[in-house]
Order: sequence, then structure tokens, then C-alpha cells
Amino acid sequence: MKTSLSFRLLLGRLLTRSGDQAWDFAVPIVLLKLLPDHLRIAALYYLLIRLFGVFLIPRIASVIDTKDRMSVVRIGLLLQFVGVLLGAASVYTLWTLGTLNPSFMDSRFLGVFLFMVASGLIGSLGASLMDIAIANDLAPSVFSGQDLARFNSRFRQVDLATEVGSPVAAGLLLAFSDSWIPLMGFFLVALWNLLSFF
Repeated sequence: MKTSLSFRLLLGRLLTRSGDQAWDFAVPIVLLKLLPDHLRIAALYYLLIRLFGVFLIPRIASVIDTKDRMSVVRIGLLLQFVGVLLGAASVYTLWTLGTLNPSFMDSRFLGVFLFMVASGLIGSLGASLMDIAIANDLAPSVFSGQDLARFNSRFRQVDLATEVGSPVAAGLLLAFSDSWIPLMGFFLVALWNLLSFF
């Protein structure tokens, strides 16, 4: 039974983590595609999500201890799903506005950018919940001794494989576009990520 559980946990991790890594790679690249002369905007998006994460994740982690681990996993998956869905909607909005002035003095652009940062933060918090709930809580309660060491080793291997492979796959998808849907590859990455949560 533990082998079956280990396989299911690792497969779930592979699917969700690959989608996360692809998404984290795709969003800044698409921002650069939509706003080619504004590298600072893509950089600021990424910086804000990581910075807010540094401050919020420890607070979230303390709440995890008071919840049932399966509830935490469900909440993490839901937050990731909502974050990706809202992030894709904000990129779509940015794309449809087209002629939008990419300046923080423009209230429409600022609104879309802040919405995008908020959705990225929601997804990032969900991913962190999943990391903590599975690696630090669920695995030690199910496995022990050599089984735990073996599971943790494979868990890290899955993470490393997705860190390398997912951005490459996302880059190949991002290169795919259609004349009437230039962001087709981005939406395929979003779909990949959304489906991985199931």
C-alpha cells in the first residue's frame, strides 16, 4: 500500500509541479511579448510575487498546523487553480486592451497589473501550501525510516526534473501561435496547468 501511495503522491507532484514551473516561466515571457520595451514590468511582477510570498508564507504555514492535512491540500489546489485562472484572465485582458499605455500612471494598466500580481500571489500561496502539506506534513506521517528517506529523495528528483523540463516544454508551447490567436501557446500552458490540478 505504501508503494502505491508513494507512486500516487509522486505522480501528483509531477503533474502539479510541472504545471507550476511552466506557468512561472510563461507569465513573465508573455508579459515581455505583450510589452516588448518594458522589461521592468515583467521583472516587477516576478519580484512582487516573490517578495509578498516571503512575508505571507510563514504566516500561512502557522495556520496549516491547525488544519487537517487533506483540507490544506484541497485549499492549496483550489488556490493554485484560482490563481492560474485569474492570471490567464488578466493576461487576456492585457492582450485585448492592446493599445494600453504600459505606465503605472494609467489607471487601467495599473488595475490589470495589480490584478495579475494578486492572481500570481494566490497561485504561489497555493503552491507553497502544497509543498508544506505534502513534503513536511503528510510524508513524515505516512512514511518512516528508509521509506521516508526514499520518498523524500524521489520527491526532490521530481522537483528538479520539473524545474528543468517544464520551462523547456513551456517555451516550446509559447513558440506556438496562430495568426488570429497570437497567445495560443500561453493559453495551452494555462490549460496544462489547470488540468494538472485534477
